[in-house]
Amino acid sequence: DQQAERELQTGSALTRRGEFAEAIPHLLAARGRVANEYAADFNLAICYVAADQPRNAIPILTQLRARGHDNADVNNLLAQAYVGNSQDEQALEALKRAASFTPTNEKLYMFVADACMGKQAYALGMQVVELGLKNLPNSAQLHFERGMFLTLMDRFDDAKPDFELARKVEPDSEVAYIAGAEQAMPSTCCAKTSRP
Repeated sequence: DQQAERELQTGSALTRRGEFAEAIPHLLAARGRVANEYAADFNLAICYVAADQPRNAIPILTQLRARGHDNADVNNLLAQAYVGNSQDEQALEALKRAASFTPTNEKLYMFVADACMGKQAYALGMQVVELGLKNLPNSAQLHFERGMFLTLMDRFDDAKPDFELARKVEPDSEVAYIAGAEQAMPSTCCAKTSRP
């Protein structure tokens, strides 16, 4: 079906450009009618997650897994969808499944941690980052992220060593600069509030 293939090309191009809501109708029109069914389904799931419609993404991704696409990308996106749908336990299981394929892929943990940050699911975010740090103990990004979650949970003192580690691991990086600013901020806040 040439029309369906064109819809897939258009939907995929819009997805790559970050125009997720615009891509959805094109990808829906392509589903079930194209040679690369995986591309249509996976791109549609990406769009649903990005457009904050995780309920629509979950069944597509679970079907992909059942149809032989049980891989790191599908499980990682499924974890993000579960976070968006407030299904914390399922999110952690899907992330563990994704990590079983590529345990040292830092992005797996960062994408799910970002989803947790967006949903203000800080406790879940901590679990995500802890899982990542088991496999990547020297990740500046993951230490920084754990520091951020701890800060947002009002655990400033616990956050400082993570910010310090992020700065030591990648001293000349943007993460180190931001970690330094975050590290200084809680003490500055506390100093201001403690003055008479």
